[in-house]
Amino acid sequence: MQKAMQQIIEKRWERERGTLDFSCERIDLALTPGALFEGTFTVFGNGNEGAYGYVSSSDRRMECLTKEFNGSQETIGYRFHADYLEDGDEVSGEFRFISNLGEYVLPYTVHVKEAAVEASTPDGIREEIKNLNDFAG
Repeated sequence: MQKAMQQIIEKRWERERGTLDFSCERIDLALTPGALFEGTFTVFGNGNEGAYGYVSSSDRRMECLTKEFNGSQETIGYRFHADYLEDGDEVSGEFRFISNLGEYVLPYTVHVKEAAVEASTPDGIREEIKNLNDFAG
C-alpha cells in the first residue's frame, strides 16, 4: 500500500473504476460545551481490489483516529473536541478522502448546546426547567 500511496501523492496513478460509499451521508452531532466525543462510520470500496487511501478532516477539532484505509470495508474512527466552544456555537467541516477510486468528502456539523436541566413533577413527568419560576413552581 505504501507504493500506491506514494503514487497518489505524486499524482502518478490511474484512477480505478468504482466508487467509495459511506455508511452515512453526513454526520450531525449535538454536544455540550467542553465535551469529547468519539464515533465511527464505515467506508466501502467497490473497486476491483477494494479501496485504499487517506482520510483527513478540515477542522482541527475533528480528529481522524483512522488516517488510512485499505480493503473493501473499513471503519473510520474520529474524535471531536468541543473545548472552548460555547452554547449556540456550530462547527461545520468535512472528512476528505483521497483514494485510488477518486476524491470524496463526507460533511459533518457539530451543534453545541448546554445540557437542559430537568425536574420531575409530582406525577413523575420529566420537564425542562427554563427559568427560576419553573424551578420554584
